[in-house]
Amino acid sequence: MKILYIHGLGSGKNSETPKRLRNALPEAEVLSPEIPIDPAEAMRFLEENFLNDTGIDLVVGSSLGGFYSLLLKHHKKMLANPALFADEDIERGIGLGVQEFLSERENGAKTYVIDQAFIRGLAAIRTKIFDSDPLRPGAPAPEQVENTWAIFARSDELLAHYDDFCRLFRPDHAFRMEGEHRVSAANMREDIVPLIRKIMEDKSMDQKQNNGIDIKIADITALNTDAIVNAANEGLWAGGGVCGAIFCAAGHEKLQKACSAIGHCDTGSAVITSGFALKAKYVIHAVGPVWRGGEDHEEEKLYGAYFRSLELALENGCRSVAFPLISSGIFGYPKKQAWEVAVRACRDFFDKHPEAGMQVTFAVLNEGIAMLGKKVLGE
Repeated sequence: MKILYIHGLGSGKNSETPKRLRNALPEAEVLSPEIPIDPAEAMRFLEENFLNDTGIDLVVGSSLGGFYSLLLKHHKKMLANPALFADEDIERGIGLGVQEFLSERENGAKTYVIDQAFIRGLAAIRTKIFDSDPLRPGAPAPEQVENTWAIFARSDELLAHYDDFCRLFRPDHAFRMEGEHRVSAANMREDIVPLIRKIMEDKSMDQKQNNGIDIKIADITALNTDAIVNAANEGLWAGGGVCGAIFCAAGHEKLQKACSAIGHCDTGSAVITSGFALKAKYVIHAVGPVWRGGEDHEEEKLYGAYFRSLELALENGCRSVAFPLISSGIFGYPKKQAWEVAVRACRDFFDKHPEAGMQVTFAVLNEGIAMLGKKVLGE
């Protein structure tokens, strides 16, 4: 289990909370990076380093860190006394001026400044988080609603957002604990760790039910999986769309040279090359069919492209692989039917290879495509 802990405003990477997490969850790897003070820098740091990291099982954030956690919209999150409306919360609860850090900072800084520019930076992030769903202005996106839990101290005089969380997120994902704003050792032991274990057990059950399949709105070239799948053509030449983006991110010349050495791949099959400059170790080039009204064995060919890709991933020791929705772009395959073939191929593969232990991620472009896929999955 891999946990990313995001600390609050006055804290640092060496605060007591991540130490307590490590002690209480010895089986977990707990990452605790130092979050920049400037809101814009904090947002950039988190999105560049963690937004597309599929290896993180849970994000845990406290106070302002709970607010920042919501930037990582694809991850499951557990928020402790979160500053849901950070700009208002901090201006009202702490105030403007010079403040002292509560724990040691990596650079040795002892103080930081809250000014109007700082408050405006938080307000911009709040808009990004809570105005992401055009159908629900002022509310988080549906994906955020489903993958976020929070726990609130009953005597927290600085932040009191239990009712706000219930209104904006799922009320059954909101919990109470005794105590005040700062998380105590007792809170960690008796409240937070049990909730983390519950969330992770639920996630494990979800993964088992969905045969290791997950759907994210993400740039496939940025995902930290063992392999990513390129929606290729039979000649294995760089194309447009996802294919062009993968060639660009991997290094066009090197990837094209590797593909040219292979030379050809039949529709309905796949080949594998190095990932070169990508985070992924491998690129699997899967050739899906052009949609011709269902009269040219398109379903069989699309199924074969997925299944052969998964076989190549397994043969090369991969435990995580990311796919686009193959053939559903310029090749014209109807999206709902494309999802049905993709999910069936993955589930058939896991039935045949229960030992694989592989996580399959579909990286798609927007919420509509993601929701359609989740309906096919039965979520």
